[in-house]
Amino acid sequence: VEDLSGFTRRELLDRTVDALVATGRPVAEGTVGGRLDGACRRRTGDDVPVEVHLGAVEGAAGRRYLVVTLRDVSDLRRGEAARFEAEAKYASLVEGIPAITYIDPIDENQNSIYVSPQVAELLGIPPTGTQVCLLPVGYYTGDSCSPAPRRPAREVTYLNRWKAPVE
Repeated sequence: VEDLSGFTRRELLDRTVDALVATGRPVAEGTVGGRLDGACRRRTGDDVPVEVHLGAVEGAAGRRYLVVTLRDVSDLRRGEAARFEAEAKYASLVEGIPAITYIDPIDENQNSIYVSPQVAELLGIPPTGTQVCLLPVGYYTGDSCSPAPRRPAREVTYLNRWKAPVE
């Protein structure tokens, strides 16, 4: 905490955690084992974004003590802001191209990251729909491969336009 806040141990003794960390509610009201987002107040007057992790230990005579761990998330927040800015620039660039552009990279959870609105509009795909070309036929549990429960392909497969059945 001394490195993060700039305060010495002596300066922090007998002060509440809330004098050092702002979370929107008193830290002691948080759930043990839980996490709060907040800001650590620095000696210099600026704040550092932190994750506040709460724990508890039993002390002498059954007295319970709150254990507060702070994690500096400054780099994480800067990365999130940079990603948001890059995605906005990319979308602005691609959406300004007069030709139809279709790029559909996927994230680590196999979700579409970006679909050109020109393509979605052309095909009549609503904002809640996603263009895909794979149908699950099985799943692997680590020991065996089994048929996947699924709706009939004719109910979920469309040709060239949204809700245009494949005949």
